[in-house]
Amino acid sequence: MGKVSKTTTNRIVKICLVCGDSASGINYNAMTCVSCRIFFQRNHHNPYNWKCQFESNCSINQYNRRCCPRCRLEKCFRIGMCFKTTTKAVNNKNGIGLLSTINSSFTLYPFELERIQFVQRTINSYFVDERRLQSIGQLEILQGAHLFPLYARKVVKFCKSFPEFTILNGSEQLILLKSFLPSIMPIRMSFHWNRETETIPVIINESSDAAIAVRYHTSLQLRNRELIYENKLIIDKLNLAMKNDSIIRDLLIAQMLFKPQNGETELSEQTNEYVRHQRNLYCHLLQKYLLLKYECDSEMKFQNLIQMINDSVREIQKNVRLIVTELDFYQLPQILIEVFDLKPEQFVSFNAKLVHDSIL
Repeated sequence: MGKVSKTTTNRIVKICLVCGDSASGINYNAMTCVSCRIFFQRNHHNPYNWKCQFESNCSINQYNRRCCPRCRLEKCFRIGMCFKTTTKAVNNKNGIGLLSTINSSFTLYPFELERIQFVQRTINSYFVDERRLQSIGQLEILQGAHLFPLYARKVVKFCKSFPEFTILNGSEQLILLKSFLPSIMPIRMSFHWNRETETIPVIINESSDAAIAVRYHTSLQLRNRELIYENKLIIDKLNLAMKNDSIIRDLLIAQMLFKPQNGETELSEQTNEYVRHQRNLYCHLLQKYLLLKYECDSEMKFQNLIQMINDSVREIQKNVRLIVTELDFYQLPQILIEVFDLKPEQFVSFNAKLVHDSIL
């Protein structure tokens, strides 16, 4: 949805989404240059003042943008410019970037519907609905750790299908991926949560043609066993909040892709601005969808949903780090170790071995 180019020094340069000129920033909900901002401000109220001589098929750039105002204005609307919407990024005390939006429109623009459909198609392309697959048995939650690499590979492919993600360089992509992997899992797990059996279906192979039911239970005598129960309550709460609505789930997933948990300090200021803009765009789509669905209650539901997903992801990640430290570090998948930044010295078994060796 946003567009950037790269210089030879990997510096991100903001580009106007209307004409391709250098952008001044976010204007009327889209990244544009000053010229296109002023043009839209003056002409947004009546898109039918002009006619196009070329069947509304002009390609707008910085050199011909004054030639066909009809096509230029249509492109402004197509990329998401909206005069009736005042949108600003708000950072609360937890650093959560939300959208504060005043919108008199109760419709989705075609480009907004197209973006939602793109997200849904992409998610459905890489992630099957595990609830519809044949289940071959059950596993306890900690026994399912070996399935993490399979899921991680699918998540990486999913991320690389977003042009807004692939425009970033390799190190920037890695920062977002490390944040996104443990963030997408609670959202998808809670959506597929079976409250009666307290299980989550998880794929077991690359072809995604079979699943296994993972029980949120362990027979192991762990010091942090109660954290598994705590995670179960969080997932149950998220399941109720999403109301089995796949559009809510998918837009939550898309905005989390552009929300680095701890990586903002590792990204450049320009990249942070770009990433925040991408996230705000998906938050805006979620907000508009909730407005259509709930009308006057939509703002409260949006704020609660964003706050809940951020708190839940943070709490589940913290609990997982504590739980896995009671397992054997050297038996864990490498990708799980990297994503959660696990170190051998954090593990009970590692420290127990050190004590044993020192006694000997």
